[in-house]
Amino acid sequence: MPFFVDKRKNLIIFVTNFDSMASLFETVLKETDWALETQGQAGEFPPGQNGPYGDLKTPVSNTAHWLFTMSWAFQKTGHEKYKSSADKAIEYLKSRSARPMEASFWIRKNPWKDFCNGLIGQAWVMESLVFASAVFDRQDCYQLAEEVFLLHPFDADRQIWYRLNVDGSMASPDPTFNHQLWFAAVAASLSQTPSAQETSRAFFKRIASRVKIYRDGVINHVSPVAQLSVSVKEPKKMIEGFVGHGYYRLSSRKLRKKSSGYHAFNLYAFALFYKMDPENPFWKTKKFKKMLDVTQTDRFLNEQLDNPYSYPYNPTGIEMACVTDCFFPDKRERVERWLQRQLQNTREQDGSIMTGNSPDPNTSAARIYEACRLSRDCELEI
Repeated sequence: MPFFVDKRKNLIIFVTNFDSMASLFETVLKETDWALETQGQAGEFPPGQNGPYGDLKTPVSNTAHWLFTMSWAFQKTGHEKYKSSADKAIEYLKSRSARPMEASFWIRKNPWKDFCNGLIGQAWVMESLVFASAVFDRQDCYQLAEEVFLLHPFDADRQIWYRLNVDGSMASPDPTFNHQLWFAAVAASLSQTPSAQETSRAFFKRIASRVKIYRDGVINHVSPVAQLSVSVKEPKKMIEGFVGHGYYRLSSRKLRKKSSGYHAFNLYAFALFYKMDPENPFWKTKKFKKMLDVTQTDRFLNEQLDNPYSYPYNPTGIEMACVTDCFFPDKRERVERWLQRQLQNTREQDGSIMTGNSPDPNTSAARIYEACRLSRDCELEI
């Protein structure tokens, strides 16, 4: 009789039916229960290595992701075990271990890169704190997210944010488009903070809506994060950063592959904007339509296969399911097809749906939190 070994519980499980259906929400709750067993005494969850980049990280990012999922699980079930786990995760994120100098969260350990992991590292923590604040009615979580956001300087001329070092000093503007986009999307969720709302709108109007795309609609990974009206006196390195953070060194084929692997991740952030501003005229533009339409092409689907920036790292299937759910709520079958593609590429024999083919299982497992934004449950073929 066929069997597989459940490594989390040291059990041998005999398989009698390879073709069965499972609820997505039940599957997420099952993954969440497995994660409960990995939470440390200080409330932290196991750290990762930044996926294909191989940068050792602190537990902060993954703890934030699991905080989001635990908050969602409590919201769905009311079970105290999820609230207890979320409380512990919050205390860890409030601790000096996570934020040692009361500035940005310490996320990355690589001495050759910033320890804050750019704006995206901070955005990932902020979004979970804002969500936990709403679920558990904890103003301290909102206040922490707001405090970290307000410490990040905003360049009013270029409508972008500077990075904030762990020691509180100001670094250069984050030159990566998806980092700025996600930071702005999370800023928009700070509903009690007028300056966050104002700068988020300014970024969207000046930068996000003018995103650079390939002819077919895929967002170019080196899309400028500032309008190129820079002075001739600007340092060369700063100008290079605005136009691509050194990615100009990548071959066009490698850049296209990376761009394709991040496309759904960017669209997911645009979906966050949409939910807060559905009347924005950008959603009806030809450019945005191309950005959505390309995801249904054979070329795009093929580019996700064996792409280190796609399913095993940025969970494209889950992200596109959420994007479809947001912009095409009547396309339930399309949502389920995207979820099925995620399973086909990352499901392990031991039952985990996220860690297959991943160089960083801890991070891949934690990013199941992105599925928690789906508005409805779906049936999965396991």
